[in-house]
Amino acid sequence: MSVSFKKIIVHFGILTLLLPIYSCAGKKIRLDSNAGPLQNVEDSCSSTREFVTTHEFLRIKKEFQLSDQEARSISERVAAGCSGAGGRFIKTTDLLTRSGLGSRDAALIGIQFALKSEEEAEAFESVFKRAFLAEYLDLDLFTSVKIAKQLSIELKNSTQNSRKDFEALTDFCTSGKSLDLPKPLCATFAQRIAVLGNRFNGNIAKPFTELFYFLKSSKGPGLITGEALDLSEQIISSGPMASENFITAYRYGVSKAGLRLSTKDSIALAHGLARKTQPVQSGSNAEKPLTKN
Repeated sequence: MSVSFKKIIVHFGILTLLLPIYSCAGKKIRLDSNAGPLQNVEDSCSSTREFVTTHEFLRIKKEFQLSDQEARSISERVAAGCSGAGGRFIKTTDLLTRSGLGSRDAALIGIQFALKSEEEAEAFESVFKRAFLAEYLDLDLFTSVKIAKQLSIELKNSTQNSRKDFEALTDFCTSGKSLDLPKPLCATFAQRIAVLGNRFNGNIAKPFTELFYFLKSSKGPGLITGEALDLSEQIISSGPMASENFITAYRYGVSKAGLRLSTKDSIALAHGLARKTQPVQSGSNAEKPLTKN
């Protein structure tokens, strides 16, 4: 598959024609006859505008081959997403159809993101391009959609941070200076670590890679690549700070001014301390004060 970037760039001409421009702050305004001047309205919903925007887009897209009733039904569903929903639907649907997905499948995914936030829709677009484009991971269409959906709407915490982690990790594992993994393996690896990091609200890529390089270095244990990758993933599963805890503990363990342990024993010490990075869960026995019988 050799899909150029230009082939799937989303064109926004229709949006320019159909959507009024939002203010830079992203706020909506209305004329309140009781209040007098124009006022900001944070909780308003431009459902009619979203309906019309979507319906006109579907009219233009003859290749969708939708009946009038189908186009109206889709437009009503999109309108439920309120302000910005039409734009999210068009952007997502256009991206996927230009990438080769069938128009009806693309519309269904477009509806999903019409009902989500701008952050989630942007995360889907970014991750999908990273997975699908030949200059990045060059994955097949359906795998790319699957990864993009997981890292945008199927996670509990910040999708923006997980998106950034995925991008950083794919750069890391495809680089000849780092891992140079085959692209499908890199995709699986980056997806797994990004999902793991989402438990801690993301920002896991940097501490992961720092730990990996330390484990391989002569100033660290000097592990081979496979061992360093495996141990890095085990350690980082306790959170981003586990990387720092491991490195500090290892250095103290092998130091002549510290514990003077062997490499093996220093790894064991550091690993054990790194696992304690996660805070004790509320209500656990470790939190209960000691009391006399």
